Order: sequence, then C-alpha cells, then structure tokens
Amino acid sequence: MNLRHKRVLVTGSSGFIGKNLVKRLVADRAEVTTIDNQNSSLVEGNHFKVNILESSDRLKKSIANCDIIFHLAAYSSAHMFNEFEPGFSSNVGSLLRVLDYAAMSGDKKRVVFPSSSTVYNGGAHPSREDSVGNAPVNWYAASKLTGELLCKHYSHYRNLETVALRIFCGYGPEEQHKGVYASPPTLFIKDMIIGKSPDIWGSGNQERDLIYVDDIVDALTLAATSPLESDTFNVGTGVPISFLALVGEINRIIGKDIAPRFVEPRMPQYIQKTFADTSRAEKLLGFKSKTSLRNGLIATIRSVERTFADQPSKELLSISTSRT
Repeated sequence: MNLRHKRVLVTGSSGFIGKNLVKRLVADRAEVTTIDNQNSSLVEGNHFKVNILESSDRLKKSIANCDIIFHLAAYSSAHMFNEFEPGFSSNVGSLLRVLDYAAMSGDKKRVVFPSSSTVYNGGAHPSREDSVGNAPVNWYAASKLTGELLCKHYSHYRNLETVALRIFCGYGPEEQHKGVYASPPTLFIKDMIIGKSPDIWGSGNQERDLIYVDDIVDALTLAATSPLESDTFNVGTGVPISFLALVGEINRIIGKDIAPRFVEPRMPQYIQKTFADTSRAEKLLGFKSKTSLRNGLIATIRSVERTFADQPSKELLSISTSRT
C-alpha cells in the first residue's frame, strides 16, 4: 500500500471518506492534490474549489499532473432525493468528466471509484461480485452501477486502469457533517449519548454489514496500488449485524439502557440486509477488514463527543431523528 511520493488526486476531499483518505495519504507522504466544492482542505496550497460537472481547465490540469485519482465526489445517500434527478445525473456526470479528462491526458492513469452494496438489490447472501441484481433499487444504486459500467468501458477502450469498490455500510469519524444522511451507527450514537431514543425504521431486525472507515481507506489504497489493472471488489466485513443488536452494543459501550423508537421506513424498496462475500477481495486485492465493531463504535463515539463539546447545548436538543 506504499503511495509515498505518488502523485494523487482526491475529488470530494471534504467528505466523510475523503477526509479520512487524505489524512492517510498525507501521513504516507504521497503528493496529494484535492478538489472539492468547498474551500477548506487538509492539504495546504494544493487544494482547488472546482465544480466537476463543469468544463474546467483546473480539473483537467490536476488530472494530467497525477498518477492516481480517487474519485469520491458524489451524492452519497439514497434518501437525499426521492426521484432520479438531480442525484443520478450529478453522480454519473462527475465520474464521466473525470474519466474523460484522464483518458485525454496521454499517460495511463488509475481511477479508483467507490461503488456501493446497493447495486445488489437484496438477492442471495452473502453478496458476490458476480451476482448484481437486474433492477437497481433506487437512483443511487443506478448511479453506482452506471459508474461501474463507465469504468469498465474506459479501462477496455480508453487506456485507463479502473478499480471499483462496492462499499457496504461505512461509518466512523468525520461523518457528523452529513447530518441526517450519516450512517446508522453515527445517527444512533448522536442520540444515545445525550439520552435520546434512536429511531429505527421498521422492526430493527434489518441487518447491515458495517465497515469502519479506516478499513475503507485500506481498501482504497490497496485498489490504487494493486497489480490488477481493472476490477470490482466488495468492501465489507462479511459479518452483518441487526439494528437491534447495534443499539445494544452502543448501550453497553456508553453504559446506558436506551430503547429505540420504531418508525415506518421512509423509503420505498427499503433494503433489509447487506452482507458481503469478501473472499474475492481477500484473495485478489489483499483486503480484509481489521477493525472490530466494538473498536469502531468506540472511535465513532469519541468523535461524536468531541463534536458535541464544540456545540452550544441548545443545538444538541435539535438533532434530527431521521434514520436510515
């Protein structure tokens, strides 16, 4: 996973995964350039505010001057929109722009694309990379599946290396800014540490394969350095947990006994279970999650507590209870 002195571009660098990835790349002494629609960045002097959907000389130049591109800029939650637009066009359009500029740059580059477990649309468990469903469950899944197909096209016909990672339910520090679109662990924790009952959609028996963000970053860096030129891999733990069990584990860590509140799911075609078959990623990519659920939750709890310590107490009482 050595990216020392590699020229790396990260789009969407101010997002949840982006911030964690950039921290790792900087620590590993990669030559990092970041692009986002925000002004702030962890990289001093080498960050650019760019709208990727628009033609941009800055984006074109940044891509031409790098070896590896982590394209993380995208809408990141299925329930941000009820309809396909504008989420679908934005996610697909930004990836297409990056792939096109990379293909035109002259040098062969590698693009790492974060796809999603939602492309499986339920189906048999555990989910294998060759078992994608025929009908994407929502606009977000459709945008990720379309992104995978674009990556395959550019790797076969346009002189690029592309690796797509189907990330399961990621969680961890730096996620609080997502508000109601954060992961279930973060949303539950935000309520429970101040004594509120977390909202669970449905019965609580739905299951998620929860993958801690440090492990996601491991997978991203492995994808960037793997000798495989183009491929798709699951990024999960292979161990699903129900929301009821998740709430129980958070209670044990924080020393409370808070019961959840059950509400009707607010999304059609709500996925009941995600469960990754990780054998292919282990064999071909060398990826295996390292962080236990307990350790990941402890780190997330500490991160949320630090955020709360910086907020006026009145803000703690107005946290939204929308849940995924």
